[in-house]
Amino acid sequence: MGGVNLVTGFRPELWREVVPDDAPRTSPASTPTSSGSTATRCPRRQHDAVLWLSGSAYDVIFDTARAAIAAIEGIASVVEETSSWPYQHDRDLTGFIDGSENPTLIEVPEIAAIPEGAPGAGGTILLLQKWRHDVTLWESLPVAVQEQVIGRTKDESVELDEKPDDSHVARTDQDESARSSAATCRMAR
Repeated sequence: MGGVNLVTGFRPELWREVVPDDAPRTSPASTPTSSGSTATRCPRRQHDAVLWLSGSAYDVIFDTARAAIAAIEGIASVVEETSSWPYQHDRDLTGFIDGSENPTLIEVPEIAAIPEGAPGAGGTILLLQKWRHDVTLWESLPVAVQEQVIGRTKDESVELDEKPDDSHVARTDQDESARSSAATCRMAR
């Protein structure tokens, strides 16, 4: 595949319908819903399947994506296509390091993958997020304010000792999320 990584994901209900004996029993339903009040709405749009391709050569990614789309013709149609690129190695468009508390690639299989012998072995839950980014507004904020919004320093990605409760880091703390049964999604406008 020319150095391209390909991840395929299926909506849990579709997976259970097609191969009920090999679908994970604990995967969440994907019925479109929203969480929270109108001010903190987090819309969910589900598709039956997702193909995620990554690699270091745009031309190879493009050709592989075109081949994948051709291969599913007649059984599925493309509803949405998004292109992206790596930004300053590990940073997102805010300029902050993204995923600083994620497990390493060596740790991921033990943490995130369904264990061998269980239905759906080797699979995991895939969560893709798309955010609107007002780069002009964001860049108009002083770095100190940006750091309060995120809850980490911008250059070194050190978590702030006194981070605001509504900062990104405080709201997405994985230890806290694991203890909480109600997840919320908040988007700044």
